[in-house]
Amino acid sequence: MYIRVDTPALRIEQKRALARALTDTVLHALKMPESRRSWWTVQFVSFDLQDLAIGGVLGVDPGKVDYYLTVSAPGLRRDQKEALARELTHAIAAQLAIPNEQLYRINLRFCDYNQEDVAVGGQIVSHLAA
Repeated sequence: MYIRVDTPALRIEQKRALARALTDTVLHALKMPESRRSWWTVQFVSFDLQDLAIGGVLGVDPGKVDYYLTVSAPGLRRDQKEALARELTHAIAAQLAIPNEQLYRINLRFCDYNQEDVAVGGQIVSHLAA
């Protein structure tokens, strides 16, 4: 399972703290045991603010920074997606000091996949122990 975080460049300390916070948040929101921590990957993808426009305005212009999270996990129910959306939004806001009135700048996308279409360590995921 995977979280891709598209952001302007972050310092290494921010990435460490954010990776931990997002993983903790997912485990909490989905009520997963600590033993499943290693099942989650967080990837940071940095973009240059001049390479992103929102509403026709470049990100380098004041007030136009948005953050994008893609959560890839199989079979999430609507209530799980709602919990993740709420909790991940607040986790990233807390880590990056985004004020509550600008939470709309944090966007999440959920991607479902068939566990038969993914392999880890040479084994189809659906065959791994639950």
